[in-house]
Amino acid sequence: MKPRPIQCLIKSQIGAQRPTSSVQCHRSFHTYRPAILATLNTHETASKYHPHPSRTRLQPHNHRFYASSSTSTATATPKSSPSKFPPRSSLKPTKPAAQPTNTDPLPPLSDKLNPPPETYAPPLSLPDRQPGQSRLSSLLATGKAYLAFYKTGVKRVWTTRQLSATLRRKPSSLLTRSEWQVVLRSRRDMLRLPAFGVVLLLFGEWVPLLVMWLTPVVPEACRIPGQVERVVRGVEGRRRERGRRVGLDGARMLVPPYRDVRLGELGHLDLLMLSARLDGHGRVWDWLFLTPPKWVLRMGLGRKLEYLRKDDELIERDGGKAAWQRMGRIELERACVERGMDVLGKSEVELRKALAGWFSGGSV
Repeated sequence: MKPRPIQCLIKSQIGAQRPTSSVQCHRSFHTYRPAILATLNTHETASKYHPHPSRTRLQPHNHRFYASSSTSTATATPKSSPSKFPPRSSLKPTKPAAQPTNTDPLPPLSDKLNPPPETYAPPLSLPDRQPGQSRLSSLLATGKAYLAFYKTGVKRVWTTRQLSATLRRKPSSLLTRSEWQVVLRSRRDMLRLPAFGVVLLLFGEWVPLLVMWLTPVVPEACRIPGQVERVVRGVEGRRRERGRRVGLDGARMLVPPYRDVRLGELGHLDLLMLSARLDGHGRVWDWLFLTPPKWVLRMGLGRKLEYLRKDDELIERDGGKAAWQRMGRIELERACVERGMDVLGKSEVELRKALAGWFSGGSV
């Protein structure tokens, strides 16, 4: 294939306004050759950094012409001459400055705020069904795994009881928040343990089929994850339903400031709203579709607010500034549920933010 005349390439580069003869084009090339080469050299350098869309198709020809002419012409721009453009390294885009995010590392968890692991349920590991294994055999293996889980949970309840007995000898003012919670939870679990022990002895591996309907008698250290979620879902559902019954949205109810409230100064409607948010009265009133009288609301809210005031005081004392940042995930969810906040479907960052709002203003 015959190559294109070099004059036509130069002609296309300098953008001639009108047609000229080949002789004129040849003479122009020899006359202005140094200047044209310098121009092409500059264009080649600039196109590396600032390519123009209209010249995209000409770049291959420019590259070939410049490569051939640079080796045969002594009048081209020397390599040592300073370039009009900065080096490539100086034109690299700089990295944007780091923006503050909510992913800053949290401070270490505090043992004064978080009870020991023995107060929680142990991990539940269920075996997978093996190839060729019958359904009955798989169910029996799963039942044995549940039975091992419950045995470990009962041991944890007993261990917590022994720890609680030791802590009761200390003055209550010297108990940390975690120790105070251990005493309260152990007391409740020990009340549940006899009934649960009877169920465990009677049904053995088949207990998982019954415990979902026996949650009130199951100690917290023996509750499977489905039970824990069911309890929290029930609390949030009751809160919204009670709010609906008093004509308010349960997730956005306007209530008096919790931490400074005086129950004796609240009317019946305010008491009902506050009790609906904090789960201050029993579920029997919901089942009977009755509104609790004022004295029932005041009694239930009095116990609830006294517990929250004590817990707030210990959290702030033992956790220091921003104590909610030093609480573990389980304790964080538990504290939010007790203070009338929804936790299902919420991230840990959202829960910590909600608890920070509680401590900053006594409301959410």
